[in-house]
Amino acid sequence: MRILPVVLLLVFARAACAQHDHAHDDLGSLPLDFSADLLLAAGTSSADDETIESLQGGEHDPRRRGFTLRQLEFAMFGEAKPFDGSEITLGGAGILSVGEEEIHAEEIYLTIGELPHRFTVEAGLSLTEFGGLNPVHPHDWLWNDQAVVITRMFGPEGMAGVGVQVTHELALPWASTIHVGMQEAFSERSPSFGGTFGGHAHDGEEEEAAGVGGRPLIERDRASLKDFAYSLRWLHGFDLNEDVSMAAGASLMFGPNATGYDGRTMLWGADFNLTIFSGDGDERRVAAEWLTEFIVREYDADEFADEGDPLDPVDDIDLDDATLEDWGLYSQLVYHFDPEWAAGVRVDFATSKGRDFHIDDNDFEPADENPLRDDRLRISPLLTWAPVEAIRFRLQCNFDNADHLDENAQSIWLGFEWRFGSRRHQHE
Repeated sequence: MRILPVVLLLVFARAACAQHDHAHDDLGSLPLDFSADLLLAAGTSSADDETIESLQGGEHDPRRRGFTLRQLEFAMFGEAKPFDGSEITLGGAGILSVGEEEIHAEEIYLTIGELPHRFTVEAGLSLTEFGGLNPVHPHDWLWNDQAVVITRMFGPEGMAGVGVQVTHELALPWASTIHVGMQEAFSERSPSFGGTFGGHAHDGEEEEAAGVGGRPLIERDRASLKDFAYSLRWLHGFDLNEDVSMAAGASLMFGPNATGYDGRTMLWGADFNLTIFSGDGDERRVAAEWLTEFIVREYDADEFADEGDPLDPVDDIDLDDATLEDWGLYSQLVYHFDPEWAAGVRVDFATSKGRDFHIDDNDFEPADENPLRDDRLRISPLLTWAPVEAIRFRLQCNFDNADHLDENAQSIWLGFEWRFGSRRHQHE
């Protein structure tokens, strides 16, 4: 039965493309773009499948030995200038993700662009503008899997929410852009705030989903504007010379978490990107890329009390408020030694401060057994081949050292990507 939704979506995509062909005849000012991206992976690991799931925490990562349907993504975009004599544009996007077990919306939003003073407004469900990777869709990743720190801070699919994001291009001698966002904090796509992280295995048993560090959660009402998640990003871009460009950004996000009415979370980070170009004219291409990002999270958990069974005093839970600190980084370097070939390496590191609470044991323990908070180091060499623009193969090795593992793990993943149609939704 899982194949049926895929077939239906393929039929829909074909019909939509056919409609698009006729739409240009009647609605020339309202072009519609459709695209699809298929991501598959195959590979093996020295770890068993249960351990692989703890290492590959991203929703679109290769997550077991053998074959994985990472994602089949459908996207539709439209844009128009509805006002005579005005440069203001109205646009919209719908991006649907098909996995092995579910179909869900990744992004659905409307945009108002070319506003006075270089403003753009985006409203709806969208990825949060934080750092260099969170706003990027899986088909635009250079590696097969999500960076470790992104999974830890923003969850399996990255931080996203329903809300409004405003972009302002500053009038400076260099490219400078500010993003300000206000989004829903209590959703599955915001685990560092009001959402939850899935439970992890402990002593051979799966624990229930909870907040960061296993903290119990409560049902919270949205009582005021402080019960939303707010984001701020400032990005600068420079051309050092005609062949080298640099970008540097700083990001901040804060809002409530569901440990209690006084629970708050703050994340901040910095990212740096260096790109080297080669060739001239039609032969000009990217020769090398270096991206590094550092993220810190401060999770202020509220005090919590639960009497449990009145006849059993042993199951009473009484937790003081506490601050759990987590931080991590990734640094990835890719060299395009041929128009079709590239090689690179990514280094991931993540760690934490503060003990985990295990609700089943009603006790605190170090975070060593928690794959979302233990000390973690990963080194990932990469080789990519793109024989044509629409097809790309990625061969990636992962060397994982993590406290929750009994021994180091080595994995190898071969990724296949096939894309067709327009691809206007790549975040720059």
